[in-house]
Amino acid sequence: MARIEAVEWLPNDRYELRVRGLMRVHFGRMRREFPYRACDVEPLIDAPYSETDPLAELAREGLLSERTRLAPLGTEAWLSPPTVAEGASLAVVAGVIGTSARLPAEDKLTLLAEDRVPERARLLREMLRRIAAPAQAPPPPPGVSPN
Repeated sequence: MARIEAVEWLPNDRYELRVRGLMRVHFGRMRREFPYRACDVEPLIDAPYSETDPLAELAREGLLSERTRLAPLGTEAWLSPPTVAEGASLAVVAGVIGTSARLPAEDKLTLLAEDRVPERARLLREMLRRIAAPAQAPPPPPGVSPN
């Protein structure tokens, strides 16, 4: 479920929407199709976890380090810059980075289907690791001065 933050009408009679995700839901039976589709939705609740659990803390730091590693790639890695507030929960960090990352739709659906936040963060980090690292100058051959 999401909140619409911006709407832009495009010349081809389509709209570009910018939305902010609020919660994961499962779409059920369609109730109507016209003038807009409407269907039953069921909230998907995250499994409980503790922010102070060392695994959750490691997962959060891992995602933030991947964000830093991929930052130089700009639009090659990101649909939009992943901005996370200081002290944000693991669920928020995973949500913002997962939404912002330029990942295949199948990967994003896999993330949305995962009820355990630490596991969702682990899967996301694996997906981010597949994105190429920014190009760096190769190290000099052994015995050759970098000067």
